[in-house]
Amino acid sequence: MATILDGRVARDEIALRLAGQIKSEKLSPKLVIIQVGDNPASTAYIRQKKLFGARIGAVVEHLTFPTTVNEARIITAIETANRDNAV
Repeated sequence: MATILDGRVARDEIALRLAGQIKSEKLSPKLVIIQVGDNPASTAYIRQKKLFGARIGAVVEHLTFPTTVNEARIITAIETANRDNAV
């Protein structure tokens, strides 16, 4: 007999575990999301990542850029995030 995995249950269990670990170890994790353009599907996905981050006690920084942004600006944003030890 096959077992059906309920993604919401798995998500909730993972969130509870991560929130406990973040709190008990006094961590301050940070996620930086870089979005170019305004694709509604991407925006909805990012909104869920922000909610999950808030739920577990993580900082979520959402950087948005227009589709006209130049490549150098995106590279700078990535390099800045890479230098941040909290990310």
